[in-house]
Amino acid sequence: MQASTIRNLMLSLLVLGVAGSVVSLGTFAQFNAVTTNPNNTFSTGFVEVTNTVNSGTGCNSFSGGGGASNSPQTCSTFLTLSNMIAGDSKVGTLTIQNSSTSNGPVQLALSLSSSTSNTIVSNTPNATSSSGAALLLFRCVGTGNYNQPASCNTSSGKLFPLYGTCTGTPTMGASGFGSSQVASANSADANIVIGGVTCTPTATALNAVTGISINGPDSVPSPGSTGTPALGMNAGTSENMAGVVYLPGTAGNTQSSNGTNTATLTFNWTATGIGSAH
Repeated sequence: MQASTIRNLMLSLLVLGVAGSVVSLGTFAQFNAVTTNPNNTFSTGFVEVTNTVNSGTGCNSFSGGGGASNSPQTCSTFLTLSNMIAGDSKVGTLTIQNSSTSNGPVQLALSLSSSTSNTIVSNTPNATSSSGAALLLFRCVGTGNYNQPASCNTSSGKLFPLYGTCTGTPTMGASGFGSSQVASANSADANIVIGGVTCTPTATALNAVTGISINGPDSVPSPGSTGTPALGMNAGTSENMAGVVYLPGTAGNTQSSNGTNTATLTFNWTATGIGSAH
């Protein structure tokens, strides 16, 4: 066979191979339909709480970046008692509202800080003559159920203990909670009678009260948990509280110092956002 004939035959086979390849590639072609979801914008909100003392003017605080009233904010005085003697007490009411514009619930915690350290704030409340001052904190409720908060001015409402314990549920007066519902502190122990019920303070000095969880009235999701919900405050709801600070009747002359045994307490409320309810 001549060389030219062989060359032509090889070229013909090459063309057939290329054509075969093209046909082979074509067997893998697919139809495609494409959709997109553009403009998915994410932004952060903020936690906002409103602190109102004795039905006065509310004091707003935002989490960082929330606005002009970024945390922390100094609000009105909650409880003050001057020239205390054994058995003296002071009452006050406070409302903390979850006023966040976002839907997330918050959990509330209380800590106290003191300007000085003396026996009034550094000694635990107890049955000895060196007893320090005591704090009791209650949720104001209308029916006695812990998860049904009501104004502390509710007629014939009740007090659910949040800090400290009681032998029952103290009652409020006809015009709400006030000093008339608090008897003189007992002279034999650190207890005090409130709303007809004996209450016992937590055995912690005032300047050592820190990170106390105020378990709110609402069931809120526990972060990272699918179990039983925790308690907190959903957006738009409030924690209505009544506080009592007193010097137990057992306090002796060692606590008497002509008004110089003085300390200024600050109530620090921290509201922590824990995500939207689900």
